[in-house]
Amino acid sequence: MIPDAELAWALSFFEILETELNETIVKKVFVKMSFKHHPDMGGDAQEFIKCIAARDFLLDFLKKSELNDW
Repeated sequence: MIPDAELAWALSFFEILETELNETIVKKVFVKMSFKHHPDMGGDAQEFIKCIAARDFLLDFLKKSELNDW
């Protein structure tokens, strides 16, 4: 079972990436958000860093969820 605090943190990352819980969708949305927020493309560096953290956390969260379902 995933702790409530970790789940709440994961949900906040879903809001940042504006996506649902699916590895393929998370990756696709990350690419989209990267183009939007990348500093070299005129975006905000802090938002880009948040997107990277969100992607990493969500993909890790999904892997842990899959392992817990077994």
